[in-house]
Amino acid sequence: MLLVYMYTQNTGIHVISDRATNPANQQEDWDGIMAFCDQINKELEGPQIAIRLLAHKIQSPQSKESLYALAVSLYTS
Repeated sequence: MLLVYMYTQNTGIHVISDRATNPANQQEDWDGIMAFCDQINKELEGPQIAIRLLAHKIQSPQSKESLYALAVSLYTS
């Protein structure tokens, strides 16, 4: 079970959320945000995973990551 969790953590929604909320971005990554929305709709548990990921990123000590996560949450609702 742990191996499966580690594998899924580095694919799909997780990777795309990292791209969409990357604090190194100078501005919102619209392609990343749209890819995140698309991936949420593709995966059976996409909405539940997205909520956990965004909730974690909104609490980030890196202000840009928090702001980008808030922006992503607005566009996914």
